[in-house]
Order: sequence, then structure tokens, then C-alpha cells
Amino acid sequence: MLKQRILTASALFAALLMVLFWGGSTGWLVMLTLSAFLAAREWFGLAFSEQTQNGRIAYASAVAAMVAALPWLATIPLGFWLALTVVLTFWMVGSVWWYQKQQGQVSLDSVLGKTYQAWWSLLIGAMLIVLFHVTTWLLLHGFGPVILLLSLFVIWAVDTGAYFSGRQFGRTKLAVYVSPGKTWEGVLGGGLFAFVVAWIGLAWLDQMFVPGLNASLPFLALGLTAIGLLSVFGDLFESLLKRLHHRKDSGRLLPGHGGLLDRIDSLLLAVPWLFFFWLTVS
Repeated sequence: MLKQRILTASALFAALLMVLFWGGSTGWLVMLTLSAFLAAREWFGLAFSEQTQNGRIAYASAVAAMVAALPWLATIPLGFWLALTVVLTFWMVGSVWWYQKQQGQVSLDSVLGKTYQAWWSLLIGAMLIVLFHVTTWLLLHGFGPVILLLSLFVIWAVDTGAYFSGRQFGRTKLAVYVSPGKTWEGVLGGGLFAFVVAWIGLAWLDQMFVPGLNASLPFLALGLTAIGLLSVFGDLFESLLKRLHHRKDSGRLLPGHGGLLDRIDSLLLAVPWLFFFWLTVS
């Protein structure tokens, strides 16, 4: 399983690099639009597992159409995207906290369960997916591909460090009713690894790629790590959705990983905050 995960991740990373450095704005827009379509299709499947395929395609197409309008969406005042980021952050963190507080005894007949089984779930999913893709676009065009890659590496470092340190040292459960496999030791290991990656990346960049960067390297590394740790809540939030609907994965698109949502869940919350972090320190 680990070998399959590594092979799939390597192929995805190679494709990302090709589009990022050689695809131009058009290639990047096409990739983000396709990503939005696939993610929205899987989200619909989590919310309405018994609905027809036509419903999935219609919802996914609508979300993808919004993302295809990224050049226009990017002109909307940043205050709107910041407000949406704050609202969705509280929503995601609050949902995870409530589910954990209820010790997992939340059925689809409850208020929380109905929220993620009705049209509200589709609205939340659309906002999350569009916000993620818009801030990814803004991050790329505002700060360049290298800064975007460093931001992604920090998030991936949290995930990777948490996986291996959790397996080796994990004892204290983080949110046992949401995701039994996650531990505080894993989170600590993920944070430490992310800090090392952020420090090395920033030192290598030597702050050349962001004009006017006005913060010290330790502060930047700590800031990137702290925001990178928000990715844990993105992961927990999708785990909550899958538990409510008794699903192991969001899909079967990626061998060894499940669906696309299973790969970008950690990015949904962290990338928007990383964009505003870079905006603040530059």
C-alpha cells in the first residue's frame, strides 16, 4: 500500500511541476478547473450517496464553471475572500469539535447530520472548493511558483511527519471519535518536520522571490508551520463527513490514496491562510 501511495504521489507531483513551470496561465487554469470538477463530484457523492450520476455531474460542472472564471474571481476584493476564509475555518473547526464532544453519537437525523446531507452541504462544499482554488491562483500569480511550492511542501510535511511519527510514537489520541488513527504525538512530529522544511526552504530561497519580505527567517518558519498545522483540521473535517456517511474514502480515483478529496482535504483550509500570511509579511 505504501509503495502504491508513493508511486501515485510521485506521478501527481510530476504533473503538478509540468503544469506549474511549463503550462502557463492557461494550463494552470485548465488543471484547477479539472481539479474542482473532480473534487465537487466526490463531495456530492459524500452528501448524497443515493442520488443519480446526473446530479453529481450537474453539481460538479457548476463548481468547475465557477473555478474556470478564476481570472475574474481574482479581481474580487481580498476582504471578501478573507471573510469567507474566516467563516469556513470556524465552520470546519466547530463541526469537528462538536462531533468529538458528542463522542461520535451524531446521526444523519441530527442537526449536524442533516447539514451535511442536505443542500447546505453542497453550498459548503462549493465554497470550500472555490476558495481553495481561488487562493491557489492568487498565491501563484501574486508570489510565483516557488513560493506556492514551498507552501505546499510545508503542508505535505505536516502530513508526512504526522504519519510516520504517529506510527512510531503515537499514544495520545487527537480526536478519537473523528479519526481514531491520529495522535498528538503525530501532530507534534508533523509540526517539527514542517518547521525544518520551512526553515530549509526559506534559507534556500534567501528571501529573493518575494520583494519586500519584512520578517525574519525564524518568524516566517514558525508562521508557515503554525498555518500548516491547520491542515490537520481539513483532514479531520473530511474524516467527519466520511464517518457520517459510513465511507472509507471519498472516491477511488487515485490508487493507494482514494479520491481527490482525500488528497486535497488538508489543503482546503491551509492554502487560503497561507496566501494571506504571505500577503501580510511581504
